[in-house]
Amino acid sequence: MGAEPPVYRIEGNDISLTFRALESAVIEEPSETSTKSASLEVDESNSLDNLLEQRIISEIKVEPSISQTRLAEITGTSVRTIKREIKKLVDSGHIERTEGKRYGKWIVLK
Repeated sequence: MGAEPPVYRIEGNDISLTFRALESAVIEEPSETSTKSASLEVDESNSLDNLLEQRIISEIKVEPSISQTRLAEITGTSVRTIKREIKKLVDSGHIERTEGKRYGKWIVLK
């Protein structure tokens, strides 16, 4: 009914455990439908990035001096994700930073 018990191997000072996967957990070759669903997931990921970018831009419009930490709190993402998205927005010419890092402000260009 369940999985087989693990196989223990002791070699010198090392202990090795081998677990057998349940037959229901074995991964089969990908079918055409699973390939299609994977491409849909990528498209959904891209749209999520666009939603996050739009959210960042709208928050910047409301509060131009907003910090990346505050953007992360508002959007429920990590600071690293916010930094990555802001870099994309700056590189694409959607926003720019003026007056320095600490006391500066964001300007929405597009």
